[in-house]
Parts: sequence; C-alpha cells; structure tokens
Amino acid sequence: MLQNVFLVTIALIVGASAEPVAHWSFEPADSEVKFEGKVVFVNGPNQQVSRNLASGNRAAQFDGKGSFIRLSDSESLRFDQGDPITIEAWIKLDGKTSTTPYIIGKGRLSTDKENQNWALRLMKVGSQYRVSFLFRSHPFGHETEAFHRWNSDLGIVPGKLWHHVAVRYRFGEPESVTAFVNGKKSAGTWDLGGKTTRPPVVDDAEVWVGSSRGGETGNSWRGALDEVAVHRELLSDEILADRVDFGSSLPAVDWNLVNDNAVRVEVFDDLAEGHSWPERMVEDPASFEVSAMALCDLPQRYVQGGSRERRRATLIRMATYIELCDEPRELLLRAPSLARLLVNGEVIAKLESYQMGSHAHQLMRPAVAETPYPRARLGTRDVLVRLPASSGRHEVILEAVVGRESIRFS
Repeated sequence: MLQNVFLVTIALIVGASAEPVAHWSFEPADSEVKFEGKVVFVNGPNQQVSRNLASGNRAAQFDGKGSFIRLSDSESLRFDQGDPITIEAWIKLDGKTSTTPYIIGKGRLSTDKENQNWALRLMKVGSQYRVSFLFRSHPFGHETEAFHRWNSDLGIVPGKLWHHVAVRYRFGEPESVTAFVNGKKSAGTWDLGGKTTRPPVVDDAEVWVGSSRGGETGNSWRGALDEVAVHRELLSDEILADRVDFGSSLPAVDWNLVNDNAVRVEVFDDLAEGHSWPERMVEDPASFEVSAMALCDLPQRYVQGGSRERRRATLIRMATYIELCDEPRELLLRAPSLARLLVNGEVIAKLESYQMGSHAHQLMRPAVAETPYPRARLGTRDVLVRLPASSGRHEVILEAVVGRESIRFS
C-alpha cells in the first residue's frame, strides 16, 4: 500500500453549494490519503487545455491492475431520490484500458456486492470510450432491483491527450441525465434496467477513485486522472463548457525544422475519428524526412513486447519549400479522404471526407476527371489546381486525415 499526500476536500454537511462535496486535485497539501496498489504522480492537464488549470498542475497515474483511492462514507456523498448530482474529471486513457473502467463510484466494492449508489465510468463502444453513468435501484412492488446504465453518444479515444468528462443527473428523473465531453453537451441512451423513476440504493459504502469490485482489472483505470469532483447540484451548461479551452487545434509548422530539398513529415496519431479535421493534436508528433511530397505508407508503431500496433485515424502533415519560375504551374492533390493543400498559408485545393466500408462491395475508385497522370490507387481521389505565375520561394503544406478503426490504414 502506498501513502501519498495530496489535496482532497470533503464537505461533511449536506446542502446546496457551488463548491463540490468531494474534490481530488492531487496537489501537495496536508491531507493524507492512502492509495491501494501502484499510483504515482505525473504531469497533469494545464493551461493548454483549460484556463482554469495551473501550468504546473499534476495528476495521479493508475496502473490498471486494481490501484485506487479509498474514501470513507459521509452524508454528503450519499445520494437519494430527488438529489441532483454532477460528477466530473480530467482523464487521460491508456490504449490498453479495459472495456468499463471506473473513474469514481460509491458502493459495489467487491464482486459479490451490487450496492452501486452512483458511479462515473467509461464504456467502450467501437473505437471510442463513452461517458457512462451507473446506479442500482431499489426493488419496488413486483419489480426487482436492477442496474441502470446511461452511455453518452459522444466519446473519446485513448492516447496522449487529456479530456474533460462530466455527467449530471437528478435521481428519479431519467430524462435529466446529460453528459459533457470536452465541453460539448451530449445526449445518450439508457440500457440494462433502462429508464426508471425508482430511487437508488443508499448505504454506508466507501467511495473509490480508479477502480471497483475489489480492484478487478476489468473495472480499473489505466491512465491518469485529475480534478475529480462530485457536486450536489446540476452544474449549468455554461460552467461545464467553460472547463475546456483547447485554443488552436493544429500547431503551426516550425519552418526552422524544414530543410532545403527535403519534405518534413509530421504524424499526429490517435484522432477521435477520421471524418473531420481534429479539434486538437498531440504536442509531440512523430517526424521524419522524405525526398518528395508523396507517401504510400508510414513507419510501423510497436507496443511493448515488439508486436505492431494498429493505427487509428491519423493526421499527416508534410511541409517543404519550392522554387517556382514566373509561369503558371499545375498541382495534383491525391489522397484517400480528407486532405488540403496550402501554399504560403492559403488553401488552394482540398478533398472532402470520403466514406468507405471495409469490404469490396462498393465503388472503390470514385469518379474523377481524366488527367495525364498515372491512375490513382484504389480508394484514392484526385483534384487538380492551377497555380498562377509566381516566381520565388514558397511554403507548401499538405495535410491529410487517413485511416479509421474499422478500415485498414492506407
């Protein structure tokens, strides 16, 4: 068992307040809390993702093997019929996380216990992890007690990025549930026991952060958590949206790193999806050089142990200098899906997202005008653009989003 010191605030009196009734910031303080298992402190989310966070903020990293924080029961942490609740956290999820990792929950602390008063978890759906709210209801009449789970429509993908998630609910009012994912409001769907107006089970069970069910690996958090908070009120849309401030999505090209007679390639992995330009990117993309502004593959990624790691949606950015003489030029943009070509910071050609299935029963080569260039490979498209006469040195950038969870990377 590890013991560490960090800031945790607990309200002991039940009542409406703008402050949370429990809050874990993982900053040095004089409150001692015991960890179960392996938990270490790491760099947390900072002002690059939210103006509300400090530049030196830190977070807690959980190993996904049953490590958690234990907090004793109090009246302020018990929620009953009619009580409002908002749970929020900053999260960073490892790619090897289980299907239903717990962020925080009260009750259900062993495999034979089903006394879930409330819980904020994630639920893996396809390539994404959705916000998942869970509680167990009291039996009523001929109806037995049951789990009631609500999963959001919006989700996140594992990787290096920090995300803010929140859920709010008033017990007994199933239509009141709402999630926020990175400041965006999300609807969702009830399953398991479905919608109910019945009250939740309420007892003196502890609150655990980072795991549940006795530290089951399948319910343990693998990654980092920060600013975990529980409120006895429904925080407003404005407050939850204001938790996030990502700023500009794609960092500018550092032209000092672009060499003459070479193309600098930057690879931004782990996008949420491959149909639109991402809202933000990792801060340290992989990079390498090639001799021409053309790619047919990327270097492999490997997991610990040497196995190749499959890529999700990825943004590729290529940057180079070109010298032009004083006469018009024709440029060809070719890509499988979303792409754009910029010259001196201006978009001069683009391709919109193209939906392809993972099977062969479809049009593999979209119809395009005939060009004097060799035919495009299956699944790619062309667009030609005429560049007016402009002599001198020009900055050229090609950006493309390629690959998806269910489609082989190309």
